[in-house]
Amino acid sequence: MPITDPFEDFGDVAELARGLDDADPAVRRVAVLALAETADPDAVPPLAR
Repeated sequence: MPITDPFEDFGDVAELARGLDDADPAVRRVAVLALAETADPDAVPPLAR
């Protein structure tokens, strides 16, 4: 089971990007991986900040 499975149902980049602001580093890591897996160009700005 991939680490990003909890995010598989969320195709929404904005929803995934909210995980980048979480206090838990593990949640932020999963959010980064999930955003990268979307291959959506809209995921680049949240990842770049």
